[in-house]
Amino acid sequence: MFYLPQAIAAWIAAIWVVDWRRIHELLIYGFFASLVCIVQDQLGLMHRLWQYRDTGPLDTHTEISILIGLSAAPLFGIYFAQGLRPGSRIPIGRIVGTTALAMVPETAGLFTGNITYGNWWSYGWSVVAHLLLWLGFYGLFRWRQT
Repeated sequence: MFYLPQAIAAWIAAIWVVDWRRIHELLIYGFFASLVCIVQDQLGLMHRLWQYRDTGPLDTHTEISILIGLSAAPLFGIYFAQGLRPGSRIPIGRIVGTTALAMVPETAGLFTGNITYGNWWSYGWSVVAHLLLWLGFYGLFRWRQT
C-alpha cells in the first residue's frame, strides 16, 4: 500500500497547516482542486501519459485518483490559497514552494514503481503541470476578488 497511508498523512498534516477558521472561504479551492485532480488523472490515463499503481483496497488508477482527489489535492489547494492576499502579485515563491512539496509523493512513487510515465510524459512535465495548476489557483483567487 502506497497511496492510502499518504492520504491519511495528508489529513493528519492538515490539522496543523490548514487555517480551519477560514474554511468557509477556502473550501471552493478544495473543491476546485478535487475536480481538476480527477479530470487530469482520467485524461492522463486515457492518453496513457501516466498510471497509478498500488496494492491493497485501492489498486486501480481511477480508485487512486479519487483517493488523491479527496485527500492531498483539496488539502494542497486550500493550503496554497490560504496564503494568497488580495491585490498581491503572482506569488512565484509560493508557486515554486508548493510545487516542490507536491512533487515529493510523485518522486517517491516513481522510485517505488507506484506511478509510471508513458508516451511523452516525464517528471519535467509534471513539474510544469503543477506550476500551471498553482497559477490557475491564483487566477481563480484573483477572479473571485473582483
